Amino acid sequence: MKLLLRLGIFLFLALPTSTFSQTENDSILPQAQELFNQGVTAFETADYSAAIGFFTESIAISPKFTKAYLNRGYAQLELKKTTEATADFALVVAQDPTAHVAFYELGILAEKEGNI
Repeated sequence: MKLLLRLGIFLFLALPTSTFSQTENDSILPQAQELFNQGVTAFETADYSAAIGFFTESIAISPKFTKAYLNRGYAQLELKKTTEATADFALVVAQDPTAHVAFYELGILAEKEGNI
């Protein structure tokens, strides 16, 4: 059930509109957006390692691309890389304190690790 919830959130956030702010001022470059889109496609085909690579390249071009960090975090979770996923979700909330889904994921990860 949680996987379906996470996948549903991921697919929702992959759409152009999202529940947290990615403002015009963040100036996401078209090349970064294209790499992000390729990452979404790789994730949807369960090629999580490739998705991480695309999201990482996207972030290198546009370091404030919070959706790329968030989606890379979900890909990390699919590969059971909880430390890396936690770092990505933490970067999202540091850049956008209104990104409630990242706070939620951090809480779930903390609970699994017995930190709460």
